Amino acid sequence: KWLIQGLEIDMFEILSVLILYTRTSLENRLHLLFKLYCFDGENHMQVDEFQFMMDKLSTSIGSTL
Repeated sequence: KWLIQGLEIDMFEILSVLILYTRTSLENRLHLLFKLYCFDGENHMQVDEFQFMMDKLSTSIGSTL
């Protein structure tokens, strides 16, 4: 749907969708999402990282539905 809508392809959005729809446990999916969006490599996210993640997740889920 990204190409149909004329939007630029964002790799964070594509990776997020692939992670969300993989056949694994919810815990594993959340762990992968955390690793994708936690840029500092720490055990917690900064507010700006969390906001970026929520923006990309909402855009990617909205584009696939």
